Amino acid sequence: MYADLALINGNIITMDSKKLRAQAIAIKNQRIIKVGTNNQISQLINDSTKIIQLEGRTVIPGLIDTHIHVAAFGRHLDWLDLTDCKSIKDMQTILKNKISQTIPNKWILGRGWNEKNFQKNQFPNRYDLDTIAPNNPVVLYNQSGNLCLVNTEALCLMNINSQKVKLLKENTIKRDLITGDPTGILEGKALDLIWDSIPEPDQKDLLELTHCACLKILKAGITSIHWMVLSYLEFSIIKKLKEKGIPLRIYAIIPFEIWKKEIKQTPSHGLKNNTFKIGGIEIAIDGYLANKTAALFKPYNDGSYSTGNLFQSSQSLYASVSDIIQSGFQPVLHAMGDKAVELALEAIEKLMKKTEHQNTRIRLEQAALINKNLIDRTKNKKIIISVQPCVINSEFKTWNAIDNLGSNRARWLFPLRTLINKKILLIGGSDCPMEPLNPFQGIQKIVDRKFFPEESITLTEAIAMYTINAAYSTNEEKYKGSIEEGKIADLTILSIDPTVIPSNNIKNVEVETTIVGGEIIYNKRV
Repeated sequence: MYADLALINGNIITMDSKKLRAQAIAIKNQRIIKVGTNNQISQLINDSTKIIQLEGRTVIPGLIDTHIHVAAFGRHLDWLDLTDCKSIKDMQTILKNKISQTIPNKWILGRGWNEKNFQKNQFPNRYDLDTIAPNNPVVLYNQSGNLCLVNTEALCLMNINSQKVKLLKENTIKRDLITGDPTGILEGKALDLIWDSIPEPDQKDLLELTHCACLKILKAGITSIHWMVLSYLEFSIIKKLKEKGIPLRIYAIIPFEIWKKEIKQTPSHGLKNNTFKIGGIEIAIDGYLANKTAALFKPYNDGSYSTGNLFQSSQSLYASVSDIIQSGFQPVLHAMGDKAVELALEAIEKLMKKTEHQNTRIRLEQAALINKNLIDRTKNKKIIISVQPCVINSEFKTWNAIDNLGSNRARWLFPLRTLINKKILLIGGSDCPMEPLNPFQGIQKIVDRKFFPEESITLTEAIAMYTINAAYSTNEEKYKGSIEEGKIADLTILSIDPTVIPSNNIKNVEVETTIVGGEIIYNKRV
């Protein structure tokens, strides 16, 4: 039996504990048939075999992004990137360039500005936008996404009524201290007003946007994703993408209410070639640290005495998780604060008393604040913790976790080293478009961790979060996640071996080729 495709003269990082490194790979009928030396693989090559001369380049298993909002990413591809703005003038320059390419009345969206980068920490206002864009509604989110700047045209389209006047009293629409007029800065509940005003793309436009997003994901070396679905429309978009032949492997995670109402009876098995599966059902137990809705045992350090919000009772959570398991799906429990994590653990502990549930792989999504006691309760329960590494950096750097939680609590924010030492499985995702897509940027954040560096992990452990661990989390470790004979030939070829470069340079590793099922989907050199 000769190979369809052979990769030779390479540095193969297999993520297989039995054979950590190799020189070459042979592929036949979408699967890996041999991993070994150049000499071993050469015996499987004939005139019809396509050969990739790696010339020493590094190959790793196809990367798996375990938390990505694909439809939102597609919509964000047209957004302005304001992360490098050092002044309001920089922001205006970028907006001016966009206006020159945009028809009047069309919404312009952007994200990434940070007033701390501006002179004297000066907040921009709507008039800064009006001078550049008087005829287009403009919405520009800050770096953390917890507030935004809008121009006068956008404010008019929001059509403030009596309900929205109440929001003014709650100070979520900032007003000038002298005139009382809106400054253009919105936060909290007022952010909902924006999305009530922005027209939704129709199915055709959304399909095209998400198709573009999928191509960018493949270009990043990602061969499988866990698509965090936000609407039933997205679910239909996924099916249409597969009909169009997108090779990206999709594990869909559906919000509990949408699943229960719209698709509970849909079979959980995948389509042909394991390219699409409805796998996880997500329950939100609490909110987020960034807007202080993550549920905590003790109040946030802002003088408000707020401890965030719990969206579930113990009884409702147990009933919902039981329903998910009995229907053949994976429970995905969003629990960010320590109080929410405890509520999740209580439900899991109760479920594990039933023999039929003991092998269920339950996932804690975006679990952030996990103290020693919670860690001890988590181990030995086959609980998987889903981490978005770039979020860790944002919580400390942008949200100021140490100020908002206090140093003692912030010490237990994303304690990855401790979790791994306790044999708790971690998986990695981007949370794109809220955070960058680049997996190596995420990997760098947890290998070269700046806040509480004692919780840094090794490069091999970090790569495992995006490969073999991610495959295990969805019961797919037998056919992907490592480079082994018999597994699907999903591979990522890199510009350099990330194990031999300084940890602060990992983010600059480039993806040169993406291979899905033995097919070259992206090749930078072509």
